[in-house]
This record gives sequence, structure tokens and C-alpha cells, in this order.
Amino acid sequence: MEKLFSPREAARLTGVPLTSINNWLQRARDIITAPAGNGRPRFDRRGLRILALMSELIGHGLNPDVAAFQAATVVDRAKDWPLVAVFSRKGGGSPCLIPQDAMPDTGAVIMVSLAPLFRRIDEAIGIV
Repeated sequence: MEKLFSPREAARLTGVPLTSINNWLQRARDIITAPAGNGRPRFDRRGLRILALMSELIGHGLNPDVAAFQAATVVDRAKDWPLVAVFSRKGGGSPCLIPQDAMPDTGAVIMVSLAPLFRRIDEAIGIV
């Protein structure tokens, strides 16, 4: 069974402030948490990756509600492939996944390289 982490542990592992995680839980709890059976929010590896990617997207100006949905979509699709997630700056549409070397970053869209982001989470939880 995969280890589950509390919001405080998730903050430490992802570098996302606990206050941000608590705010995001009010908006997107079902999207970003794993079922724990005790009613308390818990994060698995997927949830930690979503939090880290949400932080990146919100840092680029996306609304937290949109960021949660799009981050979950990307994490579920990307798995561990060396991809870059490409998002519309307006937050509309579905994010695209492309190989890391497929497109230069021109600033026209939000591009997040997933491998280093996911590797940081995996190292923090001792998977790598």
C-alpha cells in the first residue's frame, strides 16, 4: 500500500506553503487527495505531484480551481514519461503533453518540464 501524507507533510515534501494547501483543499479536495477512510485529507504520490504542479501553474497566474483540474489531468496522463506540459495562459482548453525537446519555450504558453518536478517529489518521499 502506498504511503499517505498529511497536509503538513505534503507542505514539507513539495515546498508548497501549508496555508496554500489548506486553501486548495477547500476548493479541490476530491481532485488532489487520496481516499484515506478517516475523513482527513491525505496525499499520495499522485497528490503530491498535483500540488507541486498546481503551485507552478498558480505562480503563472492560473486560478487555483483551473490549476487543480489541469494539474490532475496532466499527472494522470504523464505518468513517468519525460514530457513537458503545455498550458494556455488563459486556463481554457486541455493541457497538452509533448516530448521535452519538441518545442522551444517562447513564453506564449505556460510550459512546465515534468521530469524534474516529479523527480523532486519522488526523491522527497524516498522512491528514487
